[in-house]
Amino acid sequence: MRLWKKLLFSAVIMAVFFVLLELVLVAVGVTPILYEEDPYVGFASGVPLFVEHPADDGTIHMVTAENRLSLFNVQSFPKEKRPGVYRVFCMGGSTTYGRPYDHNASFATWLEEFSAAADGSREWEVINAGGISYASYRVAMLMEELIQYEPDLFIVYSGHNEFLERRTYQAMLDTPPTLRNLHSRLLGTRTFSVIQRLVRGDDRMPEIGTEGRDLLPAEVDAILDHTVGPESYTRDDELRNRVLLHYRYSLERMVAIARSAGAKVIFVTPASNLRDSLPFKNEHRADLDTVNENLWLGHLHMAGEAFEKEELDEALKALDKAAEIDDRHARLHFLRGRVLLRLDRYKEAKRAFMRARDEDVCPLRALTPMRSIVLDVAEVDDVPVIDFMGMMEQDAQDGIPGDESFLDHVHPTVEGHRLLALTLLDEMQAMGVVKRGPMLAEETIDEVTARVKRRLDHRAHANALRNLAKVLRWAGKFEQSANLAVQAVGGLPDDSEAHYLAGDARWRSGHLDIAVAEYELALSIDPDYLAAILQLGSLLLEKGEAEAAKNYLGRAVRLAPDKAASHFRLANALFVLKDFDGAQDEYQESLRLDSELADAHKNLGLIAIQRDQLDVAVDHFEQALDIDPADADARCELGFLFIETKKLDLAAQEFSAVLLLDPDYVRAYLGLGFVAEADGDLEEAAYMYRQVLGIDPENAEARKKLEQLPPAPK
Repeated sequence: MRLWKKLLFSAVIMAVFFVLLELVLVAVGVTPILYEEDPYVGFASGVPLFVEHPADDGTIHMVTAENRLSLFNVQSFPKEKRPGVYRVFCMGGSTTYGRPYDHNASFATWLEEFSAAADGSREWEVINAGGISYASYRVAMLMEELIQYEPDLFIVYSGHNEFLERRTYQAMLDTPPTLRNLHSRLLGTRTFSVIQRLVRGDDRMPEIGTEGRDLLPAEVDAILDHTVGPESYTRDDELRNRVLLHYRYSLERMVAIARSAGAKVIFVTPASNLRDSLPFKNEHRADLDTVNENLWLGHLHMAGEAFEKEELDEALKALDKAAEIDDRHARLHFLRGRVLLRLDRYKEAKRAFMRARDEDVCPLRALTPMRSIVLDVAEVDDVPVIDFMGMMEQDAQDGIPGDESFLDHVHPTVEGHRLLALTLLDEMQAMGVVKRGPMLAEETIDEVTARVKRRLDHRAHANALRNLAKVLRWAGKFEQSANLAVQAVGGLPDDSEAHYLAGDARWRSGHLDIAVAEYELALSIDPDYLAAILQLGSLLLEKGEAEAAKNYLGRAVRLAPDKAASHFRLANALFVLKDFDGAQDEYQESLRLDSELADAHKNLGLIAIQRDQLDVAVDHFEQALDIDPADADARCELGFLFIETKKLDLAAQEFSAVLLLDPDYVRAYLGLGFVAEADGDLEEAAYMYRQVLGIDPENAEARKKLEQLPPAPK
């Protein structure tokens, strides 16, 4: 026998052996590691989503755990599935949840009602397991819990939350792509799982790289929960690519988990508002210098003027010139989309809006490749898929979905949820899940529609406005949030959060007295509402009512002594009241609770200056800059401290660094003028003071300094 035939025969025997081994391991109940854990992220232990609760009839029901209700709907179903029941779990993020409403408006509720109307041969349980801010890897983790409850079908709508939590993907970085792909395939086999467990002697997940996995908290910890708006986000193309790889892996893992329990899966492509949702954060390309940035801004300004004059071709030319300088700025593409739309160039407009979404540095809408990933995974794994984004494009005017289809950047209207449910019903009929029969009569659809909409009363709509205001505020779109908050409070006079949001809106619009009244109303409903206490105290401080502010902020400290924000804001009030000892104590306590509070170090530095402790002040400002090197205010104060301590070279370095951060920072030019004057370089000093007046013609200090300089020698 020739060598190649021997090798082929050996390969066939080996393949048959492993196939038989896999079948044996299936029979004895061995589970692939892929079904149980994620090789890229791990999770701290947490409580289950559903806990046991005895029903009146003596049966055990699974109900949403009370400490998970901030992110999940109240849901309940029998632990033991009754005969004739078809159990569906709807998985995903806030769209699945039903935001800005609750489950009553979600496609899960619509689907349960339509399924019951279409097929009375079964009892339908459609359980809404959508979690606010849940990304695909958390959805997969949740599916691990839910497969114990005898699911028949998982419907997965996921993709908008993939960038909400910090991950480094160090494990992914440390592993070559070929090895990473092979490892992922092996994790799906029972043979590899048995070998790993025998070698390790336990059930731990094998690490995919040398550094292991990112460990995430048990519940969502969104980046935006720690900032005011999307300021913490910055462009990271490599991270973006890793997130997309993880997204694909999570979808594949969901299919494997579902099939391990004998359940089916339907994927839904995530849809978003293209036409009417501005990008959340824009950023220039990293290597753009000041000269080209100013040219870019000039073209953008010309485009704006031309657009206002209805000179659309000129506006487009200016935007295209700006794009030649920097085409990574999301807002530029959004504006191009608007102009192209007005020019009836719809396909180009759609591409521009999609580019705006993809260049958004704070990506709270699923990126364009994610739709392709869902469709591709569905095809490879033979899973049905509803192209919801495609549906929205077909239904939208000019093929570009906007406010007619979405309540904000991603959440569909109630009608959108209804249409998705009807499309899912059609797919379930095609799968043989819903008994095939005649189409639902229009009369039946109308009856179901009326029944579901009756649950969405005036208060439900006001709640939705409040929730929209909250999510837009969370994402940094303050003006839109303010308008909705003011509308919401009219329908929710007894809702403390609505008044709190309205207070924020009034404060931002400059109506300080009305804002105070709104915060006071919030506290009359909920006296321990910490956020309202903190905001009211800070607002009173801004209004010059420091003593009243101190009283509220002291109350915040008593209510939440373990919150750094309480101590920090009380310290601010004490500082204004010149109680420097008290302020110092509170700033130090805030730093004990949160060592990353750069502003606490800055203010401790200011207290040290008041006490003429300049070395202590320098130390605090340097610590502030260790935390936030881009803090121009701290760097400028440090520069003036170096002038006071006769360290002129260090002072000049700090002021120059400030101008790199902000070329129009007036006090940095003043500082450089002081340094030049102290060095005897009067010509340089005069130049710096003139720079100040070029930016701020009314600056008295620079004008006085120029007048005091001796005339230059002739």
